Amino acid sequence: MFSLRLFLSIAAALAALPGCRPDDSSSAPWRIVDSQIQKQYPDVPLISTDALAAQLAGPPETHPVLLDARAPEEYAVSHLAGAVRVDTTSLEQALMDVDRERPFVVYCSVGVR
Repeated sequence: MFSLRLFLSIAAALAALPGCRPDDSSSAPWRIVDSQIQKQYPDVPLISTDALAAQLAGPPETHPVLLDARAPEEYAVSHLAGAVRVDTTSLEQALMDVDRERPFVVYCSVGVR
């Protein structure tokens, strides 16, 4: 069974909201955040926004399950198409409902939840 720590590690490692991370020199602070996340959670794989976009451009049956770890209010304002909001206070239950045959991506707004 997935633990809260594993989920939070994955959520922290995946800052995968398209459009939130510029590709110019102003992205230097994001590189620092990414570096800190990778040091703290070296076993959690990262996915770039470009790689995620490529996966989502493929056939629907190959799409990863998208789990939004943000607050309900944030999810209500905007979320990735097809994403399911997960309550970080009851992660074990939420993860039991995830299709284990498909990869999943957990995201939040910055990558620290």
